[in-house]
Amino acid sequence: MALAVLPRTVPGLGPRALWAAALSCDHADESVGSCVAVRSGGSSSSRAVPRAGNVATALAAGASVALTLALVDRWERSRRCHSSRARRRSASCVAVTRSARSDDMDDMLSKLDRGEDYDDVAPRGRGARALMDLLDPSDRGEIMETFVQHGMWRDALSLLAEEEVKSKRNPDKDSDKALRRGVLAACAKAKEWQRALSLVDDQKEDVSARSCAMCACQSVGQWRRVLSMYDSARQKGMVPDLAMYTSVASAFAQGKTWRNVLGLMEEMVEADSAPDLIVYSVAMSACEKAREWALALVLMEELRRDGLQPDLFIYSTGIRAWGAGDHWKEALDLFNELKGRAVNPDRINYNAAISACRSGQRAGLVVALKLLDEMREKGSVGKQGICPDKFTYSSAISVCGAAKDASKAVELFQEMKDRKLDITVITCNAAISACEKGARWQNARNLLQEMRESVVRADMITYNSVISACEKGREWTRALDMLAEVVEVELTPDLITYNAAISACAVGKNWCWALHLFDDMKAKKFSPDIIAFGSVLSAFAKGRQWERALALLDEMFEGGIPPNVITYGAAVSACDMGMQWERALGLLDEMWKIAVPPDTVTYSAGISACDRAKQWVRAIEVMEEMKEKTVEPDLISYSIAVSACRRQLEDLQASLAAERKKELGEDGKDPYVKAFM
Repeated sequence: MALAVLPRTVPGLGPRALWAAALSCDHADESVGSCVAVRSGGSSSSRAVPRAGNVATALAAGASVALTLALVDRWERSRRCHSSRARRRSASCVAVTRSARSDDMDDMLSKLDRGEDYDDVAPRGRGARALMDLLDPSDRGEIMETFVQHGMWRDALSLLAEEEVKSKRNPDKDSDKALRRGVLAACAKAKEWQRALSLVDDQKEDVSARSCAMCACQSVGQWRRVLSMYDSARQKGMVPDLAMYTSVASAFAQGKTWRNVLGLMEEMVEADSAPDLIVYSVAMSACEKAREWALALVLMEELRRDGLQPDLFIYSTGIRAWGAGDHWKEALDLFNELKGRAVNPDRINYNAAISACRSGQRAGLVVALKLLDEMREKGSVGKQGICPDKFTYSSAISVCGAAKDASKAVELFQEMKDRKLDITVITCNAAISACEKGARWQNARNLLQEMRESVVRADMITYNSVISACEKGREWTRALDMLAEVVEVELTPDLITYNAAISACAVGKNWCWALHLFDDMKAKKFSPDIIAFGSVLSAFAKGRQWERALALLDEMFEGGIPPNVITYGAAVSACDMGMQWERALGLLDEMWKIAVPPDTVTYSAGISACDRAKQWVRAIEVMEEMKEKTVEPDLISYSIAVSACRRQLEDLQASLAAERKKELGEDGKDPYVKAFM
């Protein structure tokens, strides 16, 4: 109901009383007249009567039980009762008024206007009891839920106890079950799972009541208890209803057992209880969190075959599933399908579509920025639900990172700040990661400085990205400064931190620092991975430390870490730089023996080793071996081989020239010519 027609003030009637009186009407245009009738005691031309929904709304608005009943009574007394039900309401309201020890309604309202609380004037239990008498049994569950949701546990439980006593006196009356289910449903909505369990009787409760209790437990993450209650219900021969199945599916999803969710859906089909849209949503969400994207998409097709129409949540899950599988075009097709429906996409759908564009790189960035413009345009015309939020900008900045467009990422980050949106560490990390991928180490450090000056605290992901950005910018000393700062801010470096710092030292050709960090990592009980070994081997290669490189390669075997083509390539390069051509070729042979085929880069390093040692024949043999092994030589390989041959030709020419000079003698004349002189 629209409250815009209500006046701000009514003479003699406070705002709280006005609010409660207005809510006791069914029509907004009749509310003012009813309020005046309540205050003046005169009759109103309104034909509306109090109903259960209005009474519940008044209670939800904060009106006390005593006030609500007093207003209903005063209004009823101001008009003629045209029905027996209205007369029964009026009589009950008079009884409530007397039980509340207040014969003067005007006095009640005036005291309430002065800020006095009438919950202690009319005891809640007695007032609630009389309020229940006003309503038909079909309306009582709604009031019970209102009591529980607004903390009126004493009223709800008192009524429940009274109904149980009545049920014992009159076994045919089943209102206690209805009220109990009402309380349990309210407990589920209010997430009061312990109170819900206290009301469950394994010997008496039906499936509906147990479902409500299970829903309450599921809403607060008590998924193990939900599964236990489900097993108990099945052992007792209970036939689960749809609500129980939904709670169990959600419990399986919370327990990260997506296979059990799918098994439960099969069980529902066998029990002729077809899964509804909520169950499908839970199953798709469980598969999404388990990174089973293909299954999530299969479920979406199944619900279509079952005649169900996907809602916005399912569309967003499907879009994320396509995006996670690097099928960004299919994700956009699904988004466009949603746009073609009568229901417009919401912010979550837009965010999912923008996030899916990451796998599209540059092309995906163009589409993501277009979607962001659509959100800005819709938000500017008053559609607040479509305005870009912090998640929108974080996704768009991540797309910039995938496209290696650091400038656009920084621009979006600044726009986010201008819009006064909440800057989180996730957003900052996305922006810094974009700078790292774009080799913009200055921007990465500037963003880190902004984080220092704000309330956003940098984490290890932040520092790892900045160190990696320094590595790509060949700023190994700044990378070490960042590593030192990690310790100063009381964070703990992880394996990624050390790998990035070691790689920065390798790029800076500082094998000593790379080895120092490698040893420090092992001293702190980190187990070096193949990335760490590869970075140190690369540093040894650039530092001409072939003996250390071969020793480190042996250490990999001893540690159970089989070298790959990158680590072998670094070792071959170290032998090349150390003029160890025979060892370099030996490593090439070893790679074939352990089923690690050399690539073009590794072979090129072997050819270069032969070139440095002036072994042009072996260089040509390595080139021939590449062709036999179907490894295609590149321009560098050919250049090195040609260089080896040219070097050999130059050496041969120099040798021939020396021999020729020797033959000519000191005067430089040919002895055969001199013989004829």
